[in-house]
Amino acid sequence: MGITEWLAIGDSFSAGISADGPSDELNWRCSRFKMSYPYQMQNSNRMPGNKTSRKLTFGSCTGESMSDVVNNQIALGEPVSGATYPKIGNPQVVSLSVSGNDVGFGDVVNNCLYHWFGYHECDKYLNKSTEIIRNETNLVGMKLIVTLTQILSNLRQTKHGKHVQLYVTAYPRFWNDENPQCDNVTWSSSYPDDGILTRSMRKHMNNLIDELNQIIQDVIEGLSTILGGGIYFVDSFQSAFNGHRFCEVETDPEYHNGPIDDKTWFIHFKSPYRDSPSLDNNPSSGNMFDRIDALLIPPKDGLSTRQRIEAVGGDRTRCNEVYANHDDMTAALKRLAEDDPLENSYLPVSWMRIMHPKGSGYKVMADAVIDKILEVNRMESQSSLEVQRVVWMWGWYKWLQRVF
Repeated sequence: MGITEWLAIGDSFSAGISADGPSDELNWRCSRFKMSYPYQMQNSNRMPGNKTSRKLTFGSCTGESMSDVVNNQIALGEPVSGATYPKIGNPQVVSLSVSGNDVGFGDVVNNCLYHWFGYHECDKYLNKSTEIIRNETNLVGMKLIVTLTQILSNLRQTKHGKHVQLYVTAYPRFWNDENPQCDNVTWSSSYPDDGILTRSMRKHMNNLIDELNQIIQDVIEGLSTILGGGIYFVDSFQSAFNGHRFCEVETDPEYHNGPIDDKTWFIHFKSPYRDSPSLDNNPSSGNMFDRIDALLIPPKDGLSTRQRIEAVGGDRTRCNEVYANHDDMTAALKRLAEDDPLENSYLPVSWMRIMHPKGSGYKVMADAVIDKILEVNRMESQSSLEVQRVVWMWGWYKWLQRVF
C-alpha cells in the first residue's frame, strides 16, 4: 500500500515534546516537534508512499488524556493547516499514543524524582498509580476500549472506511532498574535534598509502565479479534532503548547526577533544550527548576529565592500556592509564557518535557511503527494473492466442468 495520507494523534509521547530544539517546534499549544516519532516517520524513505507528496495530519497534543483525544483530535472533515486541532481528513494509516495521562505518571515523576511541587510523597503516588492500573474492574482497560472504539468509529466514516489501519504505540521504560550505581543518587530540587533513585523505586516505575503496556496490548488484541484486524500494538522498540535509559552502568558513576549526554535517550531536567550542539546557548539549558523558582518565588524582604525556600523548609507552597499540584504548576507556567512570550515561551515545555524521549529515542519508535506497517502490508498482500489464486483455480474448475 502506497500511503498518500495519514494521521498522528495522541499525547506528548506522540507529539514529541521538546525532542529537539525550540526552532523546530511545530505547534506551541500542543508542543508538537519535528523529532517526534510521527514526524520522523513522515520523513523516512522507508515509510510507504512518496515522501514528497505523502500528507501527514499531525493532531497529537501534549498533556491530553483519553477523553481529550476523543473530544479534540478526531473530528471529521478536511484538515485545517496550522490548526491546533486539525480535522482527521481521509487517512489510510493512523498512529496513536494514549493513556499515560490517565494513570498519574506526572505526579509520580515529581513526587519520586524531583520533589519540586506538592508534598514529596513518592510511595503515595506510586501506590495511587498502581491502584489505578490494577483496579479489579479494569477501569483503564474499559476506558481504553471506549476510546479506541470511538476513534475507530470516526475513522470508519472516512474515505477508506474499514481499511484504515490504526497503530498504537507502547510507552518506553525509563530505567535500568538493576544497576546499583544510582542507589544513592538524588535528582531532588528540594532544600535539603531528599529522595534517592533506589532500585526498588526504579523497578516499581518500570513495572507500572509494563503493566499499562500490557493493558493496551490486551485491549488491542481483543478488538482486533472482534474486528478482524485493522488495529495493531507496537512495542518492538523497547529492546533498542537498552543501554540508553537512565541509570545505565557507567565507568564514571558521577554521570548519574546529570545524565544529559547523547547516549541517554531521555530528557533530564538539566538537559539542554536541543538535540543538536548548535543550540547550546538556548536559554532553557541548565537547571530549569532554579529559573522557574526565580520567577514564581522572586527575592523579597532581603531574601534571595533560595533563602526564601530554605526558610520554609523547602515547602514552596508556602511561598506560592501554584506549587500545590501538577495542574496548578502547568497553568502557572502557561500564564507566564502568555504574558511574556519573548522571554518565557519555553517555560511550559521546559517543565513538561522531562522524562520524555529525545529525538534519538523517537527514532527507534518511528522505525518500529514503520516496520509494523510494512509487516501488515506484506501479510495483506500475501492474503490478497492467495484469494486471487483461489478465485483463479475455481474459475478453471468451473470451465473444465463445462468443457468435459
